[in-house]
Amino acid sequence: MLRQIFKMIWKRKQSNLLTMLEIFISFLILFALWSLSLYYLNIFSKAKSVDTDGVLVLYLNYNADSLPNTEQIARQLKSYNEVAYFAFTSMNIPYGGSISNNDVGYQDNYLLAEEIKAGFEWPSVLGIKILKGRAISSQDTIRNIPVLINEQLSQSLFGQHDPLGKRIMLGRGESPEQGEVIGVFESFKLRNDYHFSEYCLIRPVDLAIEKNCLIIKLNKSAQPGFEDQLVKGISAIGSNWFVELKYLSDMQSDENRKVWLPVLILAIVCCFLLFNVVLGIFGVLFQNISRRKEEIGIRRAFGARKSDIFRQFIFEMLALASIGILIGLFFAIQFPILGIFDVQPGIYVTAILWAIFSIYVLVVICALIPSWRASHLLPVNALHDL
Repeated sequence: MLRQIFKMIWKRKQSNLLTMLEIFISFLILFALWSLSLYYLNIFSKAKSVDTDGVLVLYLNYNADSLPNTEQIARQLKSYNEVAYFAFTSMNIPYGGSISNNDVGYQDNYLLAEEIKAGFEWPSVLGIKILKGRAISSQDTIRNIPVLINEQLSQSLFGQHDPLGKRIMLGRGESPEQGEVIGVFESFKLRNDYHFSEYCLIRPVDLAIEKNCLIIKLNKSAQPGFEDQLVKGISAIGSNWFVELKYLSDMQSDENRKVWLPVLILAIVCCFLLFNVVLGIFGVLFQNISRRKEEIGIRRAFGARKSDIFRQFIFEMLALASIGILIGLFFAIQFPILGIFDVQPGIYVTAILWAIFSIYVLVVICALIPSWRASHLLPVNALHDL
């Protein structure tokens, strides 16, 4: 039966060409959509997001004549019972939209890592767990630069060896710095919930340079409106300061929206294209049945059952779909082979499998009603115009 189906497809190759082209285009659209979805889903489940509940980000914009006194700001924050933790930090905080990278090396093995300069309570503010070792404290500043590294960086630099106490190089060139690993923290998402910085380290903030940004963790007992009191209190310390306060949860939503909104628009466009393709396949099938009534009538007259006619049309569409998929596979398989967009090959392979499955499901759905109608044609009606 399969051989006969391919013979009939070949005899009607011109009329089937449009259907195969539609299936080929649908396969590429579904492959792109599945690849994008699986890529972001993989990142979304790869690491945790930082704790944004009750976390404020305070930006200090000051003029040269009124530089901020960090000790005075710290005293002001400690005077509030509503403040649980706070820390000065570099601008590349989670969801902050800023990036700062540095080369990190151990025994001539260098990796590019996201470098965060942070105050002592930085992990406590964001709910980041120290898995091994300890957090940075004020007593560490008299020794080599104390450094916290994430799990992935520890694994890539030291393998199964204990990273604690190891000396690493921060940066390359003429004047690299030397740091000492004192702890390993759990990996977290930095830029948005759909982007994962594989390598990350935290080092002490230099308050002579990095004093424009603070992150603040509020107690659950903090009353609404405390934020205004906080801004007024900090603004009163300096002259002509501009203090900007943001909620980290709002920054998280904004950064995530920059990712999922274009994906959503792309998904809507793809669904619209697929809908038109489905309508096209549906119409072609109905047209084929109207043109092949005589063939159906002859088969029924020679004893073919309704189920035989039904299976014939279903299998024909599945065979056409297979040809269109094979053409699409030639293009799709180039992505994992060439490593395009630096995406894991496994994601592309899984996307190909899901695209194939989706095409077969769509084709079967499109073929059900036309095939059912073809199988219920009576021989006398089908042969009426012969």
